[in-house]
Amino acid sequence: MQSRTTNPLCNVIKKHYEDILELKASFSIELSNAKETNDTKKAFQLKEDIENKTILLKEAILGELEKEMKIFLENFFKGRLEDLSKANIQAIWQDTINFKDLTEQTAKPEEFGKYIINPENAFLDYESMGEPEIFDPNEDQPFKDWLQKENREMNTNSVMDYVQETYKETHHLPGLEYQKYIFENQDKIPESLKDGKYYYMPSSAFRDSDGGWDVPCGFGGGSGWYRGAYGARLAWDSTDRVVLFKK
Repeated sequence: MQSRTTNPLCNVIKKHYEDILELKASFSIELSNAKETNDTKKAFQLKEDIENKTILLKEAILGELEKEMKIFLENFFKGRLEDLSKANIQAIWQDTINFKDLTEQTAKPEEFGKYIINPENAFLDYESMGEPEIFDPNEDQPFKDWLQKENREMNTNSVMDYVQETYKETHHLPGLEYQKYIFENQDKIPESLKDGKYYYMPSSAFRDSDGGWDVPCGFGGGSGWYRGAYGARLAWDSTDRVVLFKK
C-alpha cells in the first residue's frame, strides 16, 4: 500500500506556506530596522499579513483534509457493504465531544456519514510523535470510581467521556485523522497497536447507516492493521483500549 501522510501539501497549501516563510523573513529584517529608526509601521503590517496568511493556510489544510476524509469514509462504508447513495458525508469541526449526549440523540439515518473531527488534530505530525500512550479503563481505579460517582455504565460513551474529561488538557486525543494516517501508512504503525486489541480514537464519531453514532477504532497484528468502528451505546470489552498522545 502506498504511504501517504495525513495532510499532503496541495499546491494552494504549499503556496500559503512559502508566502508565510517569506513574510517572516521580511518581518525579521523590518523588526531590526524598527529598533534603529523607531518606525514600526511596516513591521506591524507584515505581522498582520503573516497572521492573515496563517489563517488561509489553516483553512486550506482543513479543506484538503475534509476532501480526503470523504474518500476515506466512502471506502470504509463500501467495505461494510453500505449503500453510499444514502450517505451524506459532512464534517462537523468540533474540539470536544459529549458522547453521552450523542447516545441520547434520536437516530437519524438521513444523516448517515456525518462525522465529528477536532480541527486542531489536522495540524499534528503523528509520524514525529512516536509511540502513543495506551489507556486501559478495565484496570483503572479512578475510572471505576468516576463511573460510580457519575452513575454511568461501563460502555463506550462512558469511556470516551472520561477520557475527554481527564486527559484533554494533558494529551492529544486522536480521531478519524489518526485512524486514516495509520491505515494508509502500515509501515509506520506503532508496535503497541499490533497486539490484536481494539484501539479507540476518542476525539471523533460518525453516524452509521442506521443513524446512530459510532466511535472509530482499529486492530492489528502481523498481517496488518484494520480500521473499524463501534457503537457509542454499546458495552466496553476487556480487550478494548484508548489511544492518547502526551502533549
